[in-house]
Amino acid sequence: PTTSTKKTDNVVWKDSQCWSLSESAMEKPLEFPPVASPPAGKEDLKVKGDGADIAPGSYRALEANGGGEVRLTGGTYVFESIKLTGGAKLSFSGDKPAVIYVTKDFDLSGGILNNTSKSPKNLLFMLAEDVKAKITGGALTFAVIYGPQAEVELKGGTDLYGAIVAREVDLKGGASIHYDVDLLKHAPPALSTSSSSGGTSVVSWQRS
Repeated sequence: PTTSTKKTDNVVWKDSQCWSLSESAMEKPLEFPPVASPPAGKEDLKVKGDGADIAPGSYRALEANGGGEVRLTGGTYVFESIKLTGGAKLSFSGDKPAVIYVTKDFDLSGGILNNTSKSPKNLLFMLAEDVKAKITGGALTFAVIYGPQAEVELKGGTDLYGAIVAREVDLKGGASIHYDVDLLKHAPPALSTSSSSGGTSVVSWQRS
């Protein structure tokens, strides 16, 4: 199109520099189930330079600074808020998936998100309604972010490998999303009921 299609319903826009088999308009908007988050806990966690291992469970606020590393393993986590500053790191390791619910604030802009398994399906963030997520990633930013009623901002040259479902996605400073086709057949279990295929896929995109 000769004019911007931003905020135009159901329009697929193909970059003139890209190759594609076809382009078409969706028949109707996609519908995604909202996130039904478990209640957050009452404990606040503060992590500094020496880092900490966090067990699955329900917490209120997680704050990390001073280069501290927050280490997560498989299981379900619930946080009211997560905030990284001062180069802190939120890391996941292991083969068992981690599902992380965030009910209010999610700000990783002052730190790094790391998934050493290099498998996006092993690290799933479930964002509640109106959560505004800010993410700056490192070399191992492999994750799935699901929040159809949330807003996600990637910046600082972040290359996120996985998938994002959000009300709005804002890429800044050279940030990119690389869809992992393995998610189509091997979606995180928490998302397996969201579609008949049990996975996520790129249906269309537009650039403005």
